[in-house]
Amino acid sequence: MAVRKAARHYATGLSRRARVLDVADGLFRESGFGSPSLREIAKAAGLSHPGLLRYFASKEELLDALLDRYEQAARAPGGPITGPPSLPGDGPAAEPEAASPVERPGPDRIVAAARRNSAVAGYPDLVTALGGEATRVDHPAHARMGRRYRELRAWTAEMLSTAVPAGELRAEADRVVAGWEGLQLLALYDPSGVDVAASLERYLHGLVSEPGANTAPAAPPRRTLDELVAGDAEEFDRRTGYASGRERRARILDAATTLFGARGFHALSMREVAKAVGISHSTLLYHFEGKDELLHAVLARQDYLTISLGAVAGDTGLPDRLSAVVEASRRVAYETPGLRELFSVLSGEAVAPGHPAHAYFEKHFAVSRRYFTTLFEHLAYRGELAPGRDPEQEAVWLLALCEGLQQQRLYDPEIDPPGLLATSIGRVLDASAPPGG
Repeated sequence: MAVRKAARHYATGLSRRARVLDVADGLFRESGFGSPSLREIAKAAGLSHPGLLRYFASKEELLDALLDRYEQAARAPGGPITGPPSLPGDGPAAEPEAASPVERPGPDRIVAAARRNSAVAGYPDLVTALGGEATRVDHPAHARMGRRYRELRAWTAEMLSTAVPAGELRAEADRVVAGWEGLQLLALYDPSGVDVAASLERYLHGLVSEPGANTAPAAPPRRTLDELVAGDAEEFDRRTGYASGRERRARILDAATTLFGARGFHALSMREVAKAVGISHSTLLYHFEGKDELLHAVLARQDYLTISLGAVAGDTGLPDRLSAVVEASRRVAYETPGLRELFSVLSGEAVAPGHPAHAYFEKHFAVSRRYFTTLFEHLAYRGELAPGRDPEQEAVWLLALCEGLQQQRLYDPEIDPPGLLATSIGRVLDASAPPGG
C-alpha cells in the first residue's frame, strides 16, 4: 500500500513538473526569458509560488530543465560518431569502427541535424532566443550557451573534415555555426522566407562541389542601390527623429544604447536611464513617453546611422560596397563596445511575438536583406558574381553570417567576424571579372 501511494505521489510530481515546464516554455516564447517571474509561471501552472519552488528553486534551474528536455527530444539515432550528446540533433555516440557509411562524418550530417532541430516545435525558438539573450556575461545561461557553441563548433569541424583542408577547419566551422545560428534567427522573424536547412545545405554544397555556370540577367535590376539606400535612410530618419539633433536627446539615446546592451529590455527601468544621463525621471518622460518608445528610438537611430553613413557615391565599385560590410563588421566587433550586445540581446529577446521590438526587427532584417539582394543582383548583371551563385540566396547567407558571427564573438573573443566575412565575400565575387565599378 505504501509503495503504491509513493508511486502515485511520484507520478503526480512528474506531472506537475512537466506542466510547469510546458507553461514556462509558452511564456518564454511569448515574451522572452527575462519577462515572466516565477510567481507568474506558478500562477499560470495552477500552483502556489512555494509549490513551484518544490520543483525548481529558481528560474535559471527551470530554464536548464527546459533546455535539457528540448535537447533530449532533438536527439535521434545516428548522431555524431564522436562528440558530446548534448549537441542539437545528436544521439548516443557510436563506436567509429561500427559506424555505417551514413554515420561517417560529412556535411550532410550537419544538414540532417538542422532538419531534426527544426522538426522539434519550440526548440529553435528557445535556443535561438537564449543565444542572443545570454550573450551578457552575467546572464545565468551564458556559461551553458558558451559551452554549447564550443561543442557545436568542434562537432561541425569533425563533420567538415572530409571536405575541408585541415588548416581551414577551425575557420570554416566558425562560419558554418555562425551562419546556422544567424539563419535560425532570421527564420524566426520571417518563417516563410527563410529555410534554415535548405540555406545551410546550399552553402555546404558549395564547399564540396564544382560551381555551376552563371547566366547573367538580360535586363538590369529594377532597383538601384543608391535609391534603395536613400529611401531606407529617410524612413529610419522619420522613425527616430534623430535629424532634429537635440543634444539632450542624443545623450539619452547614447546612455540607453549602452544600458539596453548591458541589461536587456525587461531588466532596465526608465529611472535608471535618467540617472545615467543626469536628468530627472520627468525630463526623460518629456522626451520619451515610455520604455517602448525609447527602445524603438535607440534601434532606429542605429539603423539610420548605419544606412546613411554606409551610403556611398554612385560611382563607387560594387565590390567596394561589400568591402564596406566587412569594415562595418570590424567597427562593431572592435570599436563600439555595447552596440553588438544591444542588438544580440534585444534581437534574441524580441523573437517572442509579444516583445515590443519584434516588429522593429522584422523590418530591420527585411531592409537589410533587400539591400544585399539588390547588391548581388547588380553584381550578377555585370558578370561579377562567382559561378553558381544566386543573388537572393547569397543575400540571406550574408545577412545570417553577419548576425551569427557578431553574436558568436560575444561567447568567444577569438572569433574574427571581419576576417571570416572577408573570406566568404571573396568566394562570392568572380575573381576573373575585370576590376572597377
